[in-house]
Amino acid sequence: MANTTQDKTSLFFEEVAGEDWLEGQSRLSDPLLRSTFGYAGVLSSAVETGIELNPSVGNFWRAHSSVCLSKTDVYASPAAWPFANGELDLVVLHHMLDFARDPHSVFRDSARIVKPGGHLMVIGFNPFSLQGARRFVNQWRGDAWHYDAIRVNRLRDWCSLLGFVECGLRYGRVIPWKAPTEKLAHLNFGLKRGLPWGSYYVMLAKKVNYSGIRRSAHKRGFELSLSGVTGKAAMRENNS
Repeated sequence: MANTTQDKTSLFFEEVAGEDWLEGQSRLSDPLLRSTFGYAGVLSSAVETGIELNPSVGNFWRAHSSVCLSKTDVYASPAAWPFANGELDLVVLHHMLDFARDPHSVFRDSARIVKPGGHLMVIGFNPFSLQGARRFVNQWRGDAWHYDAIRVNRLRDWCSLLGFVECGLRYGRVIPWKAPTEKLAHLNFGLKRGLPWGSYYVMLAKKVNYSGIRRSAHKRGFELSLSGVTGKAAMRENNS
């Protein structure tokens, strides 16, 4: 049995999706990330292997599931990030909302740590797709199917309430199972026109207003929980 968020998500990508899903999500995300710029960002992935992204951010922390902590590691709950209000230029949530016990709390605290003018990217499953139908049929077959996909319109409502505006939305992978390349190419034509039938989506939102979300200093300490992730600082050169 899978006991943690990353255990369940890793099962999905090992048993159901495969590595090509992660590669496709990277390709879909990179064009949106080219519009972002800053000095600090964090990627929180519910997948143990993570996802390869190349944002134009100087210091980019990647969250992973290792508990072998060093001096540069941080163990914290994604619903209670150990960052100050408005400290980061970019936060990426890779399937964190789909598998979180309280997705709104994860989104809310992630929005809190983004500075005005910064960006929040969410990669999640599209419930109104073949993948959504497949999950409904298979939800009792194992932990790999135990997730709750967040609708895009619901995500838009959260963005609006917390001072964000949508500045990019892409859908990927019409057929959720492995299929010949030519069939995928034939069915994916609608995605380029923005038709919302892909198995997953990538949304980028920009923080334009101060949302008023604050957390006092004594509550900003590290939290240990089953939904926690470990983040290791990954220094990279500025791409600008």
